[in-house]
Amino acid sequence: MEKRYFKYIDILRIIACISIFLFHLGMLKGGYLAVCLFFTLSSYLGCIKNYKKEYFNILIYYKDKIINIYIPVVLVLLCTVFVSKYFDSIAWLNLKLEVKSVLLNYNNYWQISANVDYFTKSINSPLTHLWYISMFIQYELIFPFIFLFFKSVGKKVSKGLSIFVLSTMSILLTLYFIYITLNKGLMISYYDSIARSYSYIYGLTLGFVHVFFGVPIIKPFRNKIVSHIIYYLMIICLLVMFIFIDSGSILFIPGMILTSLLTLRIIDYSVILSDSCFSKIIKYIASISYEVYLIQYPVIYYVFALDLKNKYLIIISITLVLSIILSFIFDKNFKHIIFKIFRFLFFLGLVVISFFGARIFAFESDNKEEMKMLEELLKQNEELVLNMSDEQMEKFEERDFEWEEKLKSLDEEEKELSSKVSKLKVTGIGDSVLLGAVSGLYKRFPNGYFDGKVSRTDCDLMSLLNEIDSKGKLYDTVVINLGTNGSCTKKTPEIMNRLKDKKIYWLTVVNDYQVPNVAKKIYEYPSIYSNVSLIDWKNISKDHKEYFYKDGIHLTSKGITGYSDAIYNAIYEDYKKEYDLKKENLLKEQELEKNKRITFIGNTTLIHLYPKLTEIENTNIISNKDYDFDTLKSDIEKYKEIGTLNKRLVFILDNSFKTSRSKLEELFNTLKDYDITFISFNSSFDSFDNINTIKFYEDLKDEYFYKDKTNLNEIGLESLKNIVINSLE
Repeated sequence: MEKRYFKYIDILRIIACISIFLFHLGMLKGGYLAVCLFFTLSSYLGCIKNYKKEYFNILIYYKDKIINIYIPVVLVLLCTVFVSKYFDSIAWLNLKLEVKSVLLNYNNYWQISANVDYFTKSINSPLTHLWYISMFIQYELIFPFIFLFFKSVGKKVSKGLSIFVLSTMSILLTLYFIYITLNKGLMISYYDSIARSYSYIYGLTLGFVHVFFGVPIIKPFRNKIVSHIIYYLMIICLLVMFIFIDSGSILFIPGMILTSLLTLRIIDYSVILSDSCFSKIIKYIASISYEVYLIQYPVIYYVFALDLKNKYLIIISITLVLSIILSFIFDKNFKHIIFKIFRFLFFLGLVVISFFGARIFAFESDNKEEMKMLEELLKQNEELVLNMSDEQMEKFEERDFEWEEKLKSLDEEEKELSSKVSKLKVTGIGDSVLLGAVSGLYKRFPNGYFDGKVSRTDCDLMSLLNEIDSKGKLYDTVVINLGTNGSCTKKTPEIMNRLKDKKIYWLTVVNDYQVPNVAKKIYEYPSIYSNVSLIDWKNISKDHKEYFYKDGIHLTSKGITGYSDAIYNAIYEDYKKEYDLKKENLLKEQELEKNKRITFIGNTTLIHLYPKLTEIENTNIISNKDYDFDTLKSDIEKYKEIGTLNKRLVFILDNSFKTSRSKLEELFNTLKDYDITFISFNSSFDSFDNINTIKFYEDLKDEYFYKDKTNLNEIGLESLKNIVINSLE
């Protein structure tokens, strides 16, 4: 094949590079798919480039990879180690182990062992992205042997056999990737070199197809306009996947595979579209894509640690400048002496910084013991917290059940209230009005005793009360209907004193125009005597002429019923008020108890702290050591929906929880009906409207932390415990 400039392959590389960069910035959720593109493209170009050579020297091949791939990684790696020491706020606990894994090219497997999630929204290391370089170098180490084998098969045995075997390998490796993802999890398949090798073998297969048989595009589709349209349509398909297919999507597996397959077809069209149209800008940008990949993540890590304004602009600017410098150092095309001097000076500066980084690495502790201890402690505390939370939830459920039973009991009693009132022993004393209604009263109160007499007043009431009492008929509930015939008001205090331990229901009179002073006095009794309730027979009966004979006082049969009902209803309502008050007090008591309950919400620090908060009663916990904003919000909504989110909330989220202030405010706005205490570990979160914010960061000292500067030790936890207890008191 003649040497041509593959401009459209360079465009593809640029798109992939930008997509990965935006993914690392958290701006493009499907940008991780572009890594598949690079694997496929790299093996294709390796095959095409090396097939042209008359003699393939494995040592020279490895030498080129060491110079162009490995040495830049080492320099960036050691410079990153050096820079990290100037960030006191950063605790890179895994520095020794992680750097070692990159230097020895097994970082992808180290990340599996360290349970690192590439897709987490928090950035816990400046080297998280270098799993790709380790995996790529692993592929490059075995590439010469695979390449030479299939080249030999194609030349000496059969080109078709070579392609058939490679295609079969591609299919089997694709199936293996699907199997690992479904059975062992997304992160295992993403970091596993064998599971990911299908993309690499795809590219190698296409490379041999091109050198053996040419580009597999039929003539009608080789038309320049048609080829351009198809090329850009496939680019658009890639971009749609990069934009929409999140790692948590059900389209993760098809997205990974389809990206690699689309890359193959895009390469086909890139090759037939390649011509003499040379673009220096496109070629140069594509040529620094590797340097951009190496540098971007450390820059993102440190700029985010500084929490600078306009951070995205700063990240992009610094990444581009450093990438250009790194590319310049390894670019031998600059022949002028001035460029050589600058190249040497830049390289020397890089080597000096790398030397100090290497020195830091050499003397850095691997923190294995402390990490192991922290992991074991976290595991123990997670289990302890889970048991404590379950026990507390059981207590809450038991207590809530008790309240429900009490309320049910009251409701059942209330249902029986009518029967209870009817069975009451009631003493009724009155004049001819009550006398005429005795039959109706006994129907309403069969267990009662009613004494009525024509022309009776309260003048002789004391002797009558003694007489009734001697018969054992002076019950706790007394109904009095006197006043129609006048009253001896001077005796009223004596009568009331005699009945002070009884509940009295006194009926008003309908002939108030005849006895105005007496009628007025009856209305005053409830305000004078606390045990007296008024039955306002005057107003109850005023619109019922059918209740009375022509004198407007004595009762007809309908009047007897209305009269008896009025007395019954008054007594019933009093009893109902008692039940309503009991129920109201019970509900208030229950609400008061529930309002004292506290839900603690947080990540690792809370998991370590919660077992120490035994002094605080009635608490439960919602925790996750790996909380990000979305999972936190999701958990809160879930517990809110099932009713186990208490009205008092205490948030304890240490600095491993990464989010913006605006998102926290958004969360708190959904919890306006809750009493919230927020323990702040960061000055960025120092106050919120209507939130009790405790500025714990003001009390933080170096001696409060383990070496990771995130996990609180016993001293730090004790300090936090005291602050939490005091704030809740």
